[in-house]
Amino acid sequence: MSPQGAWLPERPLWWGFSFALLFVLLHGLTTLLGPVVDIVPGKVSLIYLPAFARVVSVVVAGAAGAAGIAAGSLFLSLYIYDTSAVEAFSIAAASSLGILTAYWVLRHAMATPKLPIRLSSLMVLTGLYCTFNAIFHGLIWDFFLMVDDLTPKELTFMILGDFLGVVVMFAALRFAVRLFRRFNSGSDTSSGSLT
Repeated sequence: MSPQGAWLPERPLWWGFSFALLFVLLHGLTTLLGPVVDIVPGKVSLIYLPAFARVVSVVVAGAAGAAGIAAGSLFLSLYIYDTSAVEAFSIAAASSLGILTAYWVLRHAMATPKLPIRLSSLMVLTGLYCTFNAIFHGLIWDFFLMVDDLTPKELTFMILGDFLGVVVMFAALRFAVRLFRRFNSGSDTSSGSLT
């Protein structure tokens, strides 16, 4: 497969819908935690859980996943935050552009048509994504005057918040998988003793 072909959506469109839904749900959870984790209310959180959805969407589903992230962001901007259409589409573009740019840069740096799913490459991808995401959102928010004087310190917190969001969700997912395996192996043992 050519490098160009690897960038085309290889997964069904339902991947896009699934990641849109995951992004919206994780954003809602972050909003509930807002009083504890917000640095700039509604904009910068010390732990931003939807960052996990952004990283996983592109790794799992490529462009279809990124489209899902953009759709989820667009839905939130238009229907939850009542943002104008131009601002909403710009924010949606920034939401997916950060992870797409990070994926593209890392893929070309590694000279591979598809990133290997290893902890080291995922951590580098996450670090790049967090940086690009903060830059793109900062530019959009500044252009539309959506945040008063976003400081470098607040942008740094945004990078940290995205990174922590990814780490927290990966840890929660790993814990859930281990718990499921333990529960599953326990039920296998108990059913085996009955026969």
